[in-house]
Amino acid sequence: MKINKQEYLELLSDLAEWHVEETVINPWEEDMILGEDPDGVYTYTDEAQEAFIAATDAIDFVLTQYLEIGE
Repeated sequence: MKINKQEYLELLSDLAEWHVEETVINPWEEDMILGEDPDGVYTYTDEAQEAFIAATDAIDFVLTQYLEIGE
């Protein structure tokens, strides 16, 4: 199956975010309501950021086994 790079990055990010929200207790910085600042930017805690990076690496490995990434 072929997917363009933008769609691939969005899928990768969405899956990694889902993983963090399911596995890390309170993944958002405490001073933010649901992690969103006034500009609409979400900020993970350090633990959640590390989990996101690890998840991204693992998910990337799996997805690239099944998807062809195009331009």
